[in-house]
Amino acid sequence: MRVDYRFSSQAGDLTADPQTLARPFLLSPTEPHPCLTLRNYFDAVLHFVLRALADTSPGSTPHRVVIRSEKHGVLYHVASAEVFLGEESHKFAVSTAVSNHGKARLNREEALLRALNHRFHLPYLPRPFFKEEVPAGANVTLSMLLAEWFEDYHEWHLGSDQSHSICIWDQKRGSRVAAETEASDLYREMSKILTLYYDPSTSRQIRPWHHAAGDFVVNTEEGQTRVRLTTVRGYEALFTRPEPLNPAIALVYFFLDMSVKMRLDRLEGTGAVAWADDFCLRPVVEGFFEALTIMAHPGPGRVDDPIALLGLLKAFSPQEMESLFRPLLEMYELEGEGDFSVVEANLENHAAALREIIRRFPG
Repeated sequence: MRVDYRFSSQAGDLTADPQTLARPFLLSPTEPHPCLTLRNYFDAVLHFVLRALADTSPGSTPHRVVIRSEKHGVLYHVASAEVFLGEESHKFAVSTAVSNHGKARLNREEALLRALNHRFHLPYLPRPFFKEEVPAGANVTLSMLLAEWFEDYHEWHLGSDQSHSICIWDQKRGSRVAAETEASDLYREMSKILTLYYDPSTSRQIRPWHHAAGDFVVNTEEGQTRVRLTTVRGYEALFTRPEPLNPAIALVYFFLDMSVKMRLDRLEGTGAVAWADDFCLRPVVEGFFEALTIMAHPGPGRVDDPIALLGLLKAFSPQEMESLFRPLLEMYELEGEGDFSVVEANLENHAAALREIIRRFPG
């Protein structure tokens, strides 16, 4: 069996040579693991993938496996595993957690992915396949999750002008700036996806999520913009209260919070906090109401008529709309994610722009 270890980059794959593999495995960009090397990590991923194949497809023996280190997040390290069986190849995502906190979060993510995929039967989240603790040497075990890989879907971020410019990190055809229609479709689809997974009976929702983490990925082939959400860190109500909010008000706050979070990113993914221009707001509103229309069909999880909700939003005065954001602003300050000062500086104009779009929205 041929095995290749690589590092994914915007310029293409980089081969992991023996000197590189001898380097310490990084817990963070500046923190080396005290004993594990990169070879320990890659070997552990390979062992895990072969165990997963033996468990899920007995008798399947690949003749080639390519392991790519894709990205290092705060809690997980993400690799892709491309497995060649006969004339076919299959690609999977492998998320690895090292710390106890990371392992607990990975366990929670697996459970949430399974639960949400089972309940909603939507194509937007990865399907988890196999999870196991994997020995990595020096009495260290790594927690690994094998899941669906969204092939030819790419990370994206606001560009250096932080307004209309969206850079799609297309690693096959080269990074490029999205066309205006692509950018609008991207925001519409992200809003639609988050709303479709909203539970109106409990106001539980997918959160937290952040564009800076690359949570949403995009494919824009054949004139269509397809979006997927790669992770689910939590599924909970926006506010923790002794008494639940009125369902309509809870849905309004879900929408308002989403409208703010949609505008936040970091320049080029890792730079300063960025605030997207007003161009993103109308597609966010469109995606929200498109999802509500789908959800309003008779069946489990039904919500009130979207037209009635639109009427409620249109009835808010400018002062009322701005005041609705105050509880969210207090929450953002407590969360301490580094975005608060940018949100605070832009919130008044955001509330006014959003209200104007809603006022003109058909229905």
